[in-house]
Amino acid sequence: MITSKQLTGKQELQVLKSDDPLSIILKFARDDYDISRVLEKNPTLYERVEQDMVHWINDKAGFIYCIENPFLEGIVKVGLTRRSVESRMNSLNSPGIPGNFKVIQTWSTLGVFSTEATIHKKLKAIHVQKEFFEKQLDLIIPTIEQVISHETQIVCRRLMVLETVQAYVYSHKIW
Repeated sequence: MITSKQLTGKQELQVLKSDDPLSIILKFARDDYDISRVLEKNPTLYERVEQDMVHWINDKAGFIYCIENPFLEGIVKVGLTRRSVESRMNSLNSPGIPGNFKVIQTWSTLGVFSTEATIHKKLKAIHVQKEFFEKQLDLIIPTIEQVISHETQIVCRRLMVLETVQAYVYSHKIW
């Protein structure tokens, strides 16, 4: 389907020169036609998009966690880990820290760094310091779930673009 919002020559140039071509395609492409048009101008872009996607997924997958420590009454820690949550708990529950952190809830996400930053911004009103917040779980948990839901939509869009790129490459026998 061709839309009224087509990529301009300048936008196509941005895509072709970008270090992150998938992000640029996502910014400007409104449909499969826009994506195909860019690929027609530079068929080798497919390899860059595919590499970007693999890098993007591998580099950013992880967990967001909300944890508490009985010695930090009324405060929770909202953080991230790229390792397992259990491994992160072991590093936090060291002999130098009184009490043990306990997991309230965890979430997996493919955009762990941007997700955590967005969550922290949205929880600014109850921020104590660093990754610590007032224990208002009725605000914290829905905020985290909302941000992760939005991040999931972004990931799905990136995967749909990659699928379109792959379909174009297959149909034009570019490999």
